Amino acid sequence: MAVEGTHYVEASFDAEKIKTGDLKVYKAERIESFEQLDPSCETQFFNEDGSAKVWYVKNKDGKLEYFSSYGLHPKTGKALRPITQYMIGKYICN
Repeated sequence: MAVEGTHYVEASFDAEKIKTGDLKVYKAERIESFEQLDPSCETQFFNEDGSAKVWYVKNKDGKLEYFSSYGLHPKTGKALRPITQYMIGKYICN
């Protein structure tokens, strides 16, 4: 699978793209539910049980990027962190 725009899509095998990290091993749940988000104050950040629905990471430019589920950043491989009320207040609804 590969990143296309804001989400993963199925992609043909390419050994060179595997080496560069541009192609990932296929995982159905990533195709179905993992995408990059642009949250606002109206975004539902948490599930009813209080668990995070939005995950984030700082990119190489120091800007925050948001995603719809836990995992690794599609390009950098950095682990995503669950959103917190502090992060929402400081960076999204300030």
